[in-house]
Amino acid sequence: RYFKGSWPNMYERVMYTVRPAVDVYFLCALLFVTFFSPPTDETEKWVVYNTLNSHRFIFIWLPFWWRFFRSFLHFLISLAIIPGPLMFNEGPLTRFYPKWLLDTIEEGNMFRTLLRPRLEKSGGITLQLVSADGVAVDAMYFRGDDASPDGPTVVRFNGNAEAFELQDDVLPKIYTQNGLNLIIFNYRGVGRSRWLKVFNNDLAGTLLGLWRTPSVNGTAMDAWTLLEYVVKELRVPPKKVVLLGHSIGGAIATHLAATHPSLPVCLCNSRSFGYLSAVAVHLSPHFLGVLPGTPKAKYVKMFAGGGLWLAGWEYRTVDNWAKVQGFKWIEYSGADHIIPYELSLHHCLTGKQAKSGKNAKEEEMSRPDTRDDQGLRVIALVDLDTDNHNRLLFEEELIQHLTMIMHAVG
Repeated sequence: RYFKGSWPNMYERVMYTVRPAVDVYFLCALLFVTFFSPPTDETEKWVVYNTLNSHRFIFIWLPFWWRFFRSFLHFLISLAIIPGPLMFNEGPLTRFYPKWLLDTIEEGNMFRTLLRPRLEKSGGITLQLVSADGVAVDAMYFRGDDASPDGPTVVRFNGNAEAFELQDDVLPKIYTQNGLNLIIFNYRGVGRSRWLKVFNNDLAGTLLGLWRTPSVNGTAMDAWTLLEYVVKELRVPPKKVVLLGHSIGGAIATHLAATHPSLPVCLCNSRSFGYLSAVAVHLSPHFLGVLPGTPKAKYVKMFAGGGLWLAGWEYRTVDNWAKVQGFKWIEYSGADHIIPYELSLHHCLTGKQAKSGKNAKEEEMSRPDTRDDQGLRVIALVDLDTDNHNRLLFEEELIQHLTMIMHAVG
């Protein structure tokens, strides 16, 4: 099934042209002042030439190096923040991968290929949704039992190193058996989510796409394409659309809901953060193999914070949360080893210490509407001694999760 999305806003549409236009200006201006010389007796009349030639550093080199450095830095940081396009890439860029990297990602891509048919046997229908900037977003649609196409629909947003093919085939059944439609998808660069060809060339299309749309804008574009498909093509009322975002997917989903207040969709922010930069700075020593708490780690965090700011990589989920118009709730863990509770969205909104484990569950189950004392709808997950960030929900948690969705969509 094919769907062509529109631009989410005028800013993205304009910047899609402005970014390459600025680079073309740098090239033309440099060629102009380097290889062109006005007639000697008319030099004073060539105001533009004289201005550019006399102030090359200000009008050409300074903005060029700023644009180049910022774009390159954004690309490098993207590999750490959303490594999925690096880990699960099956596009033309893999021909430039070193052997050690190809060996590293081989197993993950093999499992994606083997497990995708399992999702298809569970009722998955492959969708090809093309974003306005020319990315074929790979998605899979599951029809709920006795549900109509315009019925309550859950759209799941992956974490940073996920591919939907690796999801257990139990996941769609959890929703479809409860009468909910489900859509899962991959961000651009992950698996079959690839840039369209340019002049029938894959590499040209990929390089041009990376050049024209930075990753942080691209993921937002993918998210908008999914929402637009659900609302316009499937004709699902916004109040019956549930954006389910895990980890960084929670930040992307929250950003999507906040930037389109005219579509009061429901939102579940699961085990996500208040500010992306805070989590990235916290994890930067571990990412670079530096022992936390050491003087070296302090400098790594300082440079990481500066790099994120320069690259324009940020999700201010706390600010976006306040702008979400629809039904919304938070799922959090008080012992998350990836996103510490102090950096979680729930803590950033409440400023309180986590209540976890058995006491939290008993207190939460005693409140029918699952609101905490700050008025937030929450589901506090049980804390284990293992992975609390990526683990599956327990039966009680899953019942709460589904009950919250049913309440949200009426």
